Amino acid sequence: MIHRKRLIATVIIGVGVIIACDNQRSTSPTAPAAASLSASASGLSRSSSKAPRQMGKVQVTKECSQFHRQAGQYCTITSSNLDAIKVGMRVIYATAATPTMLDSDLTLQDPSSGKDIAYGHVWPDLQTLRGVVVFWGGRGTLNGFHAGVVVTHLTGANWSWEGAYSSKDGNDDTD
Repeated sequence: MIHRKRLIATVIIGVGVIIACDNQRSTSPTAPAAASLSASASGLSRSSSKAPRQMGKVQVTKECSQFHRQAGQYCTITSSNLDAIKVGMRVIYATAATPTMLDSDLTLQDPSSGKDIAYGHVWPDLQTLRGVVVFWGGRGTLNGFHAGVVVTHLTGANWSWEGAYSSKDGNDDTD
C-alpha cells in the first residue's frame, strides 16, 4: 500500500513537471524550477499563442521482446489511442537496467521517418512491475508532447502506459 501511494505521488509530481514544462522551451527534465510548479498549475488548460493545445488521456501498449535491459535496446508500440503515437514506434532506452530498477532517459521514435520523436524518462520497479514515465517534449508530430503515465506489466513482454498528456496542435520542429 505504501509503495502504491509513493507511485501515485510520483505520477502527480510528474504531471506537475509536465505542466511546468509547458511554457519552458527545453528538452531537459531539469528545466522547470520547483517554484514554477504551482504557478503553472493551470498550464494544461491554457492555449499557446503559437498553437492551440490538445490534452487528455493517453493509453498505450508496448511489446518488449527486443529489450533485454541493455542501453540502446527498445520496446515496440502495439496500440495507442493517440494519432501522434503510432503502432510500430520504438521506445529506446538510454541506460541499462539493474536487476531491480530501470532509471533511464528514453526516446519514443518513429523508425520509418526518424523525425517524430518524444523525449522522456522512465522509472519502473522491475520487482513490482510498475513505474512511471514522464515525457517533456519532442519533434515532428510529437512537438510539445508532455505526459505523465503509469507503467504496468500486462503479460509476458507486454506493458501498458496510462495517464494524462498535453501537446501542441501542429507539426513544427520547435519545442
